[in-house]
Amino acid sequence: MLLFVSSAGVMAQPYNQNPTQTVCVGPQPYFVDVSPVPGVTYEWSVSAGGTITAGLGTPNITIDWTVPGGPYTVSVYTVAAGCIGNTVTVDVTVTDDPSATINYAGNPFCITAAPAAVTLTGSAGGTFTAAPPGLTIDPVTGTITPATSAPGAYVVSYDIAGTNFCSSFNTTTNVTITDAPSATIAYAGNPFCTTSAPVAVTLTGDAGGVFAAPAGLTIDPVTGTITPATSTAGLYTVTYTIAAAGGCAEFTTTFDVTITDAPAATIAYAGNPFCTTSAPVAVTLTGDAGGSFSAPAGLTIDPITGTITPATSTAGLYTVTYTIAAAGGCAEFTTTFDVTINQTPTTSPIWHN
Repeated sequence: MLLFVSSAGVMAQPYNQNPTQTVCVGPQPYFVDVSPVPGVTYEWSVSAGGTITAGLGTPNITIDWTVPGGPYTVSVYTVAAGCIGNTVTVDVTVTDDPSATINYAGNPFCITAAPAAVTLTGSAGGTFTAAPPGLTIDPVTGTITPATSAPGAYVVSYDIAGTNFCSSFNTTTNVTITDAPSATIAYAGNPFCTTSAPVAVTLTGDAGGVFAAPAGLTIDPVTGTITPATSTAGLYTVTYTIAAAGGCAEFTTTFDVTITDAPAATIAYAGNPFCTTSAPVAVTLTGDAGGSFSAPAGLTIDPITGTITPATSTAGLYTVTYTIAAAGGCAEFTTTFDVTINQTPTTSPIWHN
């Protein structure tokens, strides 16, 4: 800041003729026009707030302002050959250089987060910018909008331009925007039989989560692979969880898995072999019901109950097959039992000669 004295009065560089001036703390230069009178000395004084550190007696001085406030008075008059010229003054208000800190509470932010206001401590009136491009930020208020920003790491700058002979100011803070986790899981081939091989999960989306299921289903918490052979038959909900991180809430997705017991059964016909005169014979079924019975042509058999009727059958050896259809991820099941039908002999009449 320069104080300039002319025939028009007190002026401050750059030629501000206002009788009041504003400067920042620190060294500031002042000057007056060189007097045309030979042998002139210049008598400077400062009322308070600063100290003249250079130029006493000359038309150019430096005042080191150290105490914000005022207004303080800067005065100068000339002395030549015992004659004292008029005194010229200017009132000076001293302000601090701009200073501030900024931060965003809650950083990092999920892309699903609401707009976040800046916490500004210190000098207001600056401008906010961010680098690299991708962060939505209000240049006046500093508010950021994660929902319209690209995920990434950013440096937010707060800049105050130099004014009133104050230095420009810059401060920064880091802001991170993270993508909200998203994923789906599936198990191809569901449902699964207890005889099935281990089944890998199909994960679409973000990895790094943890798999879990109710007791009874054998599942690897890291890979998500299930092992039907060591699981208990039943319906299970597999949950895939990504922990809260980067400002984003915990994420979960689920998939229902069914484990079915492999069918098992035995059949038998008590009293085998049978005569063609025998009464119908019921099957003894041990194990899973619901299957169907069959036999080669010649044996009369009920396909639902498995009962055989020797009286309407042809004598011979037959293999009865009990079949449970493929279902619930389990293959078709069959078991057999051999049945013999013997022809009952007939006796001719007794003759007498």
